[in-house]
Amino acid sequence: MTTSVTYRNWNGRPALTQNGEARAILEPGGGWVGADAHDGIDVLTVSRGGANIGEGHFADMFAGWNLPDLDGWYQRRDPNRPYDRYAKVRFWASR
Repeated sequence: MTTSVTYRNWNGRPALTQNGEARAILEPGGGWVGADAHDGIDVLTVSRGGANIGEGHFADMFAGWNLPDLDGWYQRRDPNRPYDRYAKVRFWASR
């Protein structure tokens, strides 16, 4: 069973935590990091330094960062594509 994603403002950077894992983007236009233990993004570091914010505020705050989708974690807002709240459920169900 999975838990929901927590959206965070981690020292001015977008970060997500879920099920004891963390993902973050270190610079605008960059990709999500955190899946590799050697990249320095861990759930404790992000949780201690990152304020919880809602999904809407997260999307607004980091709109200029061009955040890419992250299967099971995050789907960027796109006026041509409605938000798919079940994308995370389908992702984890297929694992």
